[in-house]
Amino acid sequence: MRLVLTDISGGRRGLWCSASLSLLVAAMVACSRSPAPTVEQAELDRLPDQEGWNSLVEVTENGKLRATIRYGHMLHWPKDKLYTLGSGVEADFYDREGRHASRARADSAHLYEERNTVDAFGNVVVVSDSGITLRTSHLRWVPQEGKVRSEAAVMITTTEGDTLYGQGFESEADLSHWRILNPHGVTDKRVDFEALEKPRPRRGEEP
Repeated sequence: MRLVLTDISGGRRGLWCSASLSLLVAAMVACSRSPAPTVEQAELDRLPDQEGWNSLVEVTENGKLRATIRYGHMLHWPKDKLYTLGSGVEADFYDREGRHASRARADSAHLYEERNTVDAFGNVVVVSDSGITLRTSHLRWVPQEGKVRSEAAVMITTTEGDTLYGQGFESEADLSHWRILNPHGVTDKRVDFEALEKPRPRRGEEP
């Protein structure tokens, strides 16, 4: 997975690096009349080296677009190889063929460079192009598998209008072949809740 940062704010993205911070600290120490404590490099390494506002992250795999993620604020932590996104996050997900699959929003998100995963946190809502809606407090996207997963409480509204609840969820990025754990819900017809713990096929596919 490759992350590409693109500025969509129409202005400066506001990137800065820890090297510049090191020079600033050195200048402050040199200008001080009294000796100042030395800032250890290990402490500087724990600081973020990039910051951005109102921009876009593109996630590609083998040259194909897998997601576009818009954020209000971004920090990159080189030691942890982690991007933290906040101030509102919106994302569009694409399947392996490059077709749009679903759209999501959350309060914040973490992009892990080494793990190749994206975690969304707080008021997570995913709407698939087929019309399925998923709501939860935490959702993980694993692009190399094309899966989204959650161990938190979830609420899913199906294309038939049924509302189902559970503790744990897994599906494709377009919310097809979904599986909900410990399900219960509200529906006008009889539901086999045990069957809901098995992957659900797309419309038109054989179970």
